[in-house]
Amino acid sequence: MQAEARALITGLDLASQLGIPLSCMELDAQVLLHFIHTGSSPWNLVYLTRSCKSLLSPSCNLSRILREGNKVADSLASFAHAHRDSMVFYSEDKFPTCCKSHLLHDALGLYSFRPS
Repeated sequence: MQAEARALITGLDLASQLGIPLSCMELDAQVLLHFIHTGSSPWNLVYLTRSCKSLLSPSCNLSRILREGNKVADSLASFAHAHRDSMVFYSEDKFPTCCKSHLLHDALGLYSFRPS
């Protein structure tokens, strides 16, 4: 949960630094989403959830998305876990090869299904 909160903070910080206004954010971490919305979280997450909330603009809609709808973020998280480096990709040509197919599917609006 801490890693997901820190990733959200990093993303919100980066968007702010780049001047990118956010109208919505989608998370697949339902519990983190609940903590941010309610303002109530375990003591070890209070600072992180408050930081998340303070970085979100009041007009930004924070909502849940299933992991299948978040394949780009999921594949980037797997890539980051394997490489343990902090990276920012400013263009598609710098994007990790293992994540490009998910990016293409997302850009085309194609659906991802959960295996049964």
